[in-house]
Amino acid sequence: MPVNSFKIKEMKRITKLLLLFFTLFLLVLSTISCSRIKSTKYFEDGKRLLKQKKYEEAISSFENCLSLEPKTHQAAEAIGICYGEMKDYARAAEYFERALSIKPKDKLYLMNLAITYVKLKRYSEAKELYYRVLDIDDNNSSAKKAIDNIEKMGY
Repeated sequence: MPVNSFKIKEMKRITKLLLLFFTLFLLVLSTISCSRIKSTKYFEDGKRLLKQKKYEEAISSFENCLSLEPKTHQAAEAIGICYGEMKDYARAAEYFERALSIKPKDKLYLMNLAITYVKLKRYSEAKELYYRVLDIDDNNSSAKKAIDNIEKMGY
């Protein structure tokens, strides 16, 4: 009898532990899902506000998205666009750089940063980015034209 009693107690303990782990797993999973849902809502709100040219409000929404999901390169790029529209090219460059740090071979992010560098008169850095675009897409006429223009200025 003592052996069976021990086995039953051990089975109950294992069952309780499994239930505890399963409950914790579900809690973590729901927290992650909730965070992603909130992040998506902030991102969608930011896109709507960007279309309405409410740049400050859009930046706030995109920043909230990034605080929940720091690897959301689209939100970083969107903030860069907002700052670019507001003619704050230094801040725009920071966010385009952030988007590129997450997704380094994205042509659009490379082009946006290169255009921003040109506006900041950082021609050599812009030229390097345009060459990176050509490494990805050797037929990109916009990058080729931009390189020609930069070279005509002596860079």
